[in-house]
Amino acid sequence: MMNGFIKPSAWYKRVILLCILLSPALQEVYSMLWSETVFLLLLLIFIVCITRYLRHLTMRSLLISALICATVCLTRYAGVFCLITGGVLIFFNDKPSWRKRIVHCFIFGSISLGPLLINIVRNRWVTGLATGIRPKSEVGLSTILDYFGGVLSDWLLVARNPGLSIVLASGVLLLFAATIVRRKLRKTTESFEYVAAVLGLVYGGFLLVSYSITRYEPFTNRLLAPIFIPLLWTISCWIPGWLLAARRRMKWVAATAVLVAAAWFLNRQLAADWEYYDGVKDAGIPGYREDPFVESGIVQFLEKNQSLFNSDRPVYSNAGDAFYFVTGKPSFQLPFLDFPDQVQRYYDRQRNHLTPDYLVWFQNEEDLQMPALDTILKHKEMVLLKQLPDGAVYMSQ
Repeated sequence: MMNGFIKPSAWYKRVILLCILLSPALQEVYSMLWSETVFLLLLLIFIVCITRYLRHLTMRSLLISALICATVCLTRYAGVFCLITGGVLIFFNDKPSWRKRIVHCFIFGSISLGPLLINIVRNRWVTGLATGIRPKSEVGLSTILDYFGGVLSDWLLVARNPGLSIVLASGVLLLFAATIVRRKLRKTTESFEYVAAVLGLVYGGFLLVSYSITRYEPFTNRLLAPIFIPLLWTISCWIPGWLLAARRRMKWVAATAVLVAAAWFLNRQLAADWEYYDGVKDAGIPGYREDPFVESGIVQFLEKNQSLFNSDRPVYSNAGDAFYFVTGKPSFQLPFLDFPDQVQRYYDRQRNHLTPDYLVWFQNEEDLQMPALDTILKHKEMVLLKQLPDGAVYMSQ
């Protein structure tokens, strides 16, 4: 893709590829094998396909872009931003007529959105929820920008500061917007740089809007990883052209300064990667592969007594993902306190003569958004099957 930039450069390409390879953010995402490992690859393929469409306006490239977008949406719900990105690129492309733009937007949207709608309808039919439990957000825009900018501070390897975080988050969005306007004015909207900037701006805006509506974890490397490469390109893609246009004497001075800055940044990235690896090699990957979790009493008990859960009785847990990871068996997450009707239905299972259920409690995974263990025991008649220092297993009567 960088070979196809407006001002391609061999040395620039190698430096940027090293920055991507050594990025602590991407190292974390790929070492933990989150869904972003596929999501990021699909986004890069989408950039290639939609850029090809903008250049040639063929139905084939449009259909391929739509199919890739549909796959992105099925990989993660946040992939719907890719649908918005494609719609914006197609609708504001100046080459075809308005009529053709509208028709192509309709074709792209229908193919991209179809599989996701089928998935949502099925979810609603099977579980009663379209996209899982989505509590309402309780934070304002300044806090959201602070979360956003905090991750950017980590990427730049500087200390987090609330004021700096808000400035960084706003600055990145303005940078994407300024790049889009600049490419529009220079009529270079068929370039990888332009498409990457649009994708970065739409994704950043999508995160801000979705976070203001739905409450989920504060922004992390995992959530912001899709804009890392577009941001890296947007910040730096002008450098090769600027150096070519500089005078001979200034060119060497500027090139030396750029290379020194790149070397410093790469060295900081390498140091961060080594610090991460130094912890991982001793204690395991953070999360469900880390030694404190793997060696905990509740995990050891579940691994040795998986047959206990082979009956038709449903299993509830305050860490359903952890239970599945350890046993390979499905479980229901305890309902959030934001949904009192669902909490009450969980308490009333016995009164409604439903099948008795298990409760697997992970002490170290306690979530304040869910009912506490002592509250559950007050509302449900539970029999203790196994008590452990870091967890317990109960069965309702």
